[in-house]
Amino acid sequence: KSVEDIRSAGESGKVGLVLCLESATPIENEIDRFDVAYGLGVRSMGICYSESNMLGGGMGETFEDAGLTDFGYDAVNRMNKVGMLIDVGHTNDRTALETIEASDVPIYDSHSGPAAIAQGHTKADEVLHALAEKGGLLGVGGAGRGLRTEKHPVGSIESYMECVEYCIETMGIDHVGCGPDTLYGDHQGLYRYWFSRQLGHCKRPGRKEEKPWPMPKGIEDPGYVKGLENPNELVNVARWMIKHGYSDGEIAKVMGLNALRLLEKAW
Repeated sequence: KSVEDIRSAGESGKVGLVLCLESATPIENEIDRFDVAYGLGVRSMGICYSESNMLGGGMGETFEDAGLTDFGYDAVNRMNKVGMLIDVGHTNDRTALETIEASDVPIYDSHSGPAAIAQGHTKADEVLHALAEKGGLLGVGGAGRGLRTEKHPVGSIESYMECVEYCIETMGIDHVGCGPDTLYGDHQGLYRYWFSRQLGHCKRPGRKEEKPWPMPKGIEDPGYVKGLENPNELVNVARWMIKHGYSDGEIAKVMGLNALRLLEKAW
């Protein structure tokens, strides 16, 4: 529930779990539920998931021009007041930018990539710059097929680190972390079940279709990120950075110190 809890867990060799909600949808239209969630131990909450809600616009909507609502603005102020970290991982770009502006303390995007070079779950450079300017953090994501680039069209530790390096160059190394967004077990099986049971059944006109990068001859996309298959493989990020000449201090920032410093400001 506190930064001291995290430090204590690390020093004693224990696992520290931060309770998070990826979306504020359970709040509905009751602002005091943020206080209830905080009392239950929740220390991070997303504005919305891919679908829009009472707070703001989701990244999965056909039209992504919805911004932070008036209720969402109130919600940002309440989360600031109780000391709950704000996440814009699944909002559209406009809602992310308006949330960054509305918050009195730094916020984060828990698991996205740079839209300038990658396909998948991404945010525009404008959002990356705004996060960094307000002291926030981007956790580079790697769920599902991962972040694919023209250079690395199949999700892998190489495509992931290409995105990490782009974010470091764009935001500065103090504002970049890792948010691989993977599970233990059959993550792809979850997607097969989930995506076949979408909320909507009708395809709305005007929806953007992402044209994937051409696959190299003889290569098949496995549907997961090679080298980041589960949370244990996060160590491969550190290994990659060692191999490519990053200092111990720089690696420590990306692997967790940046996140810890963000929590010190937000909590």
